[in-house]
Amino acid sequence: MSVLRPVLAVAMFAIMAALNGYIIATEDVSAVGEDEEVERRIDRLTDQLDYVSTKRAENFAAYGMDEGMTAAALDAIRRLEDKHAEHLRLLMIDIPADAEVLAESLCRNTGSTNDQLPPRYAALQFFVEERGGDLRPIRLKRTTELTRWTAARSIIQSVYETVETGTSPKDDATVMGLAAILLRRESDLFAGYRPWGSGLGGGWSWSKLQGEAPGIAERVSDYVALMHLAVELANDDEIICGGSEGFPAGDGD
Repeated sequence: MSVLRPVLAVAMFAIMAALNGYIIATEDVSAVGEDEEVERRIDRLTDQLDYVSTKRAENFAAYGMDEGMTAAALDAIRRLEDKHAEHLRLLMIDIPADAEVLAESLCRNTGSTNDQLPPRYAALQFFVEERGGDLRPIRLKRTTELTRWTAARSIIQSVYETVETGTSPKDDATVMGLAAILLRRESDLFAGYRPWGSGLGGGWSWSKLQGEAPGIAERVSDYVALMHLAVELANDDEIICGGSEGFPAGDGD
């Protein structure tokens, strides 16, 4: 009997191992992967943004902008609106080579052809330029035509997906993501280096980033102001977007 017990134990272990192997081999894991992909691509601001003038301050706060940045962006957008709104509208109309991409970037109901990249990021393709080694918002008074920043589409998409989608994005994800692009520090963000890191050592911190890059808050505010006004104007224009009434909440961003 003492000899039989070890033999039975080994036999039972072999049976259980074989059964577990069969379950694992036949389990359908494709649905789990699909669910994880869907969850990863959900924008944290879905159903929150409405690109109309009365929602500017609310949208800026949703991007993670503090009161100072929001005030600066509101002032900037009013100045742009007063001095350059018509010029900006004409620039967006007179862009036949990239008219479709511009519409995908700014107009509502075009997300399916723009790989779900929302306007706050997609507009970077048209409204920033390189100056002094960094990227800065274009200066409308000196701009005679919009030029698409074609090489950056995949970078912008990767930054957006890294900081804005998933299960627990930060409240200031937009300002941190835009800042990484404008500073040309996307690689630091992807690697999780401070101030885009996580945990006690890495430290995700907008205040630290401002300390490292003086003036970045103003640069982000200026870009956001230009982008928001462009989206407002585009969606009210019959030529650019067909004259819609702006982004209803949940459409496009």
